[in-house]
Amino acid sequence: MPLKYFIDPVTLVKLEINKCLNEGLLSEYYPLPFLIMCASVRIWKGVPSVTQLINGTRMEYLKLTIDYAIKPSDMAFAVIGIRAHKKLESFDTDISFPEEKLCMEDITGTMDLLEQQPNGDWWLQDYKTWGSYKIAKCLGIVKTEKPLLDEEGNQILLKTGKNKGKPKQEKIFTRDSKAVDMTDAILQLNRYRMMAEEALQEPIKAMKIFAIVRDNTTYIAKSRGIMEEVYYIDVPFRDDKRVDMYFETKKNNLLLALERKIMPTICTEHECWEGRRCVGYCNVNEMCRLVGDNLYLKEETVNEMMPVARGIYQGYENIHVEPQSGRYDGCDPTAQSIPDDGRESL
Repeated sequence: MPLKYFIDPVTLVKLEINKCLNEGLLSEYYPLPFLIMCASVRIWKGVPSVTQLINGTRMEYLKLTIDYAIKPSDMAFAVIGIRAHKKLESFDTDISFPEEKLCMEDITGTMDLLEQQPNGDWWLQDYKTWGSYKIAKCLGIVKTEKPLLDEEGNQILLKTGKNKGKPKQEKIFTRDSKAVDMTDAILQLNRYRMMAEEALQEPIKAMKIFAIVRDNTTYIAKSRGIMEEVYYIDVPFRDDKRVDMYFETKKNNLLLALERKIMPTICTEHECWEGRRCVGYCNVNEMCRLVGDNLYLKEETVNEMMPVARGIYQGYENIHVEPQSGRYDGCDPTAQSIPDDGRESL
């Protein structure tokens, strides 16, 4: 019972996707190719993907067990990202393998690009269409301020406004390795690396993200220190055993929940973006709210974080929540908690 409905952008009524595609129910608001792309979801065949396992287990469980709905407009950036991927993948070369699909230990993964360099080294690369906030976090950009000086070295003072007479500040952006936050990318690409190395029987020498900044021309992007249109970001290597332990445990938790029809515990703080995902970016959050254990979805919390929480409930009976002891705490999925295996990313 996966994605089944689109939400009308005006009436907020749920409409069956098949009727939208075949009868033009939303043709007043969206072109048909856009709706087709929005409706394209991975068909569950019993084998989880790398990206599925990086997400919260409860969220993925609910997406596989209840009918849910989305607003097509919420998929706009995802559609742009898919189109960018397809364009880049179309330019194949003799020394590269675009859109390579692999499976390892009953976990699937699709690498965007596996490319051999002139010196024979293999590079694993992933395309991302990210907003400036995400890219700034991955780069570890830190903003500081210092007084702006004139040619003679004197502080320039503000002449108007509520801060009149105070020194004018100059914003300085630097990269701090301690501020880097790219947990999901580290998990994803290291798992892909392990798959590629098993298939190639050769080591991967570098992992990189080619990130396209989707809001690069905006003031907010500049205010975060993002000045370029694209960034080539190195992804650090991590210990194979710890990465494998993380994915194996997440896989077992998801498959066990599906087999026994047991509701997994709530997503971790990292997985739910400290509640922001629960409130505004989770399509199954209403079902999660009905379980009753997600404090981020209490009415007063939702009102504080966002006026409207998205999510459509289609009905689910005999809800049983997995005990907290069933959680896996052996590998906190943060960049710092997954130890380096000694190799350096180029």
